[in-house]
Amino acid sequence: RQRYEYVKPYYRLYDRLITAVRMDRKNIYCLICYSAGRVDNPATDTYTLVTISRKSGRRTEVVLPHFEEMEAVAYGLNTSKDGHIHPFCMYRTDGGFVVRVFKKK
Repeated sequence: RQRYEYVKPYYRLYDRLITAVRMDRKNIYCLICYSAGRVDNPATDTYTLVTISRKSGRRTEVVLPHFEEMEAVAYGLNTSKDGHIHPFCMYRTDGGFVVRVFKKK
C-alpha cells in the first residue's frame, strides 16, 4: 500500500488496514494488518482477526501467531463447507509452501 507525503506526520496513527471482510448470520469477520512500514509485509506485520457480533455489536480481537521456522507470505479468510469462517496463512518453508487454517479452540 502506498502512502503519500501529506499523511507522513500521521504514519503512527494509520498503521491498520482491513485486508479481508466476511460475514455470516451471526458475525462480521475482519482481517486486520498492523504495519509500521510503507508497504505490507506479511512476514513482519502483525495480523489480527476482529469478530463483531451483528446482534450486540460486541467485538473481539485475536492476534494470529507467527512461526519462527516459516515465513508468512499471505493471510486471508476462508469459509469452510459447513459455513464457518476462519483466518488462514500461507507460509514458505524449506520444502515449499504450507497453508495453515486457524480455528477456535
